[in-house]
Amino acid sequence: ASFYKAFRLERWFELAVRGADQLRQRMAFALSEILVLSDVGALVYKKEPIDLGELLETCIDKHGQLTSKSNLTVTLELPPTHPEQELGVFGDPDRLLQVFDNLLQNSCRYTNSGGEVHVRVFEDGNHVLVEWFDSAPGVSDEDLAHLFDRLYRVEMSRNRAKGGSGLGLAICKNIVNAHDGSIAASHSPLGGLKLTIAFPRYQHTLD
Repeated sequence: ASFYKAFRLERWFELAVRGADQLRQRMAFALSEILVLSDVGALVYKKEPIDLGELLETCIDKHGQLTSKSNLTVTLELPPTHPEQELGVFGDPDRLLQVFDNLLQNSCRYTNSGGEVHVRVFEDGNHVLVEWFDSAPGVSDEDLAHLFDRLYRVEMSRNRAKGGSGLGLAICKNIVNAHDGSIAASHSPLGGLKLTIAFPRYQHTLD
């Protein structure tokens, strides 16, 4: 009996330590998110010439298991020729990857099973544009106006039951702004959300 009690106590202690580690990891991640939301002037961005097409390919490949589990079809549309300088921006690859990671995770979290995500990246004059479309459910006009507000979460189709901190799109906006870019939300022709992101184009040839 004493052996059984000792085993149960050891097992309880093991679970408690594991739970504490998981909580510490979640708190560290939340703190990281909050820090990103701070004044962009206080953040250090390690900017370099990068290709947005390649960065988006990395993001989609990275989350292949998640999109498969969510039963979503993800397509990336690049220009037919795609010379490197055409989609070049001057930015922090880790921070920009964080933006695209967040968008794809949101699409997986909120889009109905069997839906789709279509990402289009192209050059438009002095800018590189990323258009992000996902399928139903959509959001109301009222919700569209607040999607980038801190701690705002849509209460209807894309709802609290799906989780999330309510910081994701606000973080994305901060990072995009720090790259002299812009991000806007609208209704997707696929039935869900459309996000349009514009960055100044870096017009030197990338190594």
